[in-house]
Amino acid sequence: MGQDWFMTRGMAEDGWRLARTRLADALRAGAANPNIPLAEALYWLSVVEDDEEKKIGSSAYYGHRSGSTEGETVGALVFARNLITHDLISPAELNVRGAYGSAAYGSAAYGGSAEWHWKRRSELGNPTDKYGRDALYDKHVAGGHVDSPLQAAERFFGL
Repeated sequence: MGQDWFMTRGMAEDGWRLARTRLADALRAGAANPNIPLAEALYWLSVVEDDEEKKIGSSAYYGHRSGSTEGETVGALVFARNLITHDLISPAELNVRGAYGSAAYGSAAYGGSAEWHWKRRSELGNPTDKYGRDALYDKHVAGGHVDSPLQAAERFFGL
C-alpha cells in the first residue's frame, strides 16, 4: 500500500495553479462570480503556508512573512481564507464604475467598467484577528482588485 493519498507540496501548488486558472477565467467572463475559485485558491495558499511553516519552523516562518509586503499580504489572505471557511463570507464584489443607468449583473452599461474587488472589512462585519491579520487585510487587500494580492502571494512563495 503506497502513500499516494498523502498531500504533497506539489499537489498544493498544482491546486493553487488550477484554482488561479479558474479564477482568471471567471474574471474574464465578466458575469461569472469568482468567489468560488477565489476560495479554492486561498485554501491551497493556506496549505502552502502550512508546509512552509513546518519546513522552517514557526518563528522563522512568521519572522520571514512579516519582513515583506508580499509576506504581510499572505497573512491578510489567510485571514480572508479563515473568514470564508468559518463565516461563509463572499470576499469579492463587483464594482461597476462610470456607467449610466442600470447595468445587468456582471456588465457595465454605456462604456463603464466592471471589476471584481475585495470587500472592505466593514462590509464583512468588521471581523478582528488576535494576530493582527485584520490590519494587514485593511492595508494590503481591502478594496483592491481581486488578483493583485494573489500575485503578491505568488511572488512570496515563488509559485
